Amino acid sequence: MKNLLFIICLLASIHAFAQTENFTGIGIFKIGSDTSVVYKYASENKLKVEIISSSDQLRSYKLATNPYANKYMKKTKDWGKDIIGKVDKNTSDYSLNVNFCPEVTQYVLTSYEVSGVKTTEIKLLFYKNRLNKFECKYDQNVLDALDQKYGKAELVVTKDTIKCLYNITGITRNLISTTYSKNRQMGDIKVVALMWTAYDDNCKEMYLSSFYYEQVNRELAQCSLEARKNKLTPKSTKKDLKDF
Repeated sequence: MKNLLFIICLLASIHAFAQTENFTGIGIFKIGSDTSVVYKYASENKLKVEIISSSDQLRSYKLATNPYANKYMKKTKDWGKDIIGKVDKNTSDYSLNVNFCPEVTQYVLTSYEVSGVKTTEIKLLFYKNRLNKFECKYDQNVLDALDQKYGKAELVVTKDTIKCLYNITGITRNLISTTYSKNRQMGDIKVVALMWTAYDDNCKEMYLSSFYYEQVNRELAQCSLEARKNKLTPKSTKKDLKDF
C-alpha cells in the first residue's frame, strides 16, 4: 500500500512539473496574451507606440527588415534607440511583410530582455487580439536558454541544389543551399530556429537566419491567404479602362 501511494505521489509530481514546464512564450509575450502587453511594456519603459508605414522608419532605428540594409544606412539622431511600432495595414511597402487579414494586428520592437537573455528585431502578430506569433533575430543565447529550460532540440541539417542566376552575365549555376534547423512542437505551439545559406545577385554566398514561435491556426492562415489575394488582385473594370 505504501509503495502504491509513493508511485501515485511520484506520478502526480511529475505531471505537475510537466505542466509548469510547458512552453507558452518568452517573458511577457505568451501565446494567447492580448495586445495590452505591448502597451504596458511601452508605458513601463517610457516608449511611444509609433505607426510604422515604411521599412525606412525601422532602419532609422537600426531595426531593418533586410539584415544587410543597416550596413548602407546613414545613421540618424534616433539610431540605436528602442522603439515599439504598430504596422500600418495601408502601407504600400510590402517589405514590412504586412498581413492583410482584417483581424490581424502587427507590432515591431527593437529589443526585449528577460532573465538576462536579450532578443532583438522582434515582430509580433496578434489575431483577434491574441498573440499568435513571436519572431525575432536568431540568437544562440535564446536557443541555449530554451535548451536549458525545456531540453535540447535535435539539430537537423538538409542540403538542396538551387539554381543561381548571375545578374550581370545571365549565366545560371547549380549551387548548394544548406539549412540548419532546430524545431520543437510543444502542444499546439511550434518553435522554430533556422539558419540557411542563400546567394545574392552575384551568386555570392550569404547566411540568413530566423527564430519564431507560433500557434498553428488554420482559420488565421485562411484569412491571411484570402486577404492577401484580395489586396493584390487588380480591381480594374472596362469602365476604368475606357480611355486606355
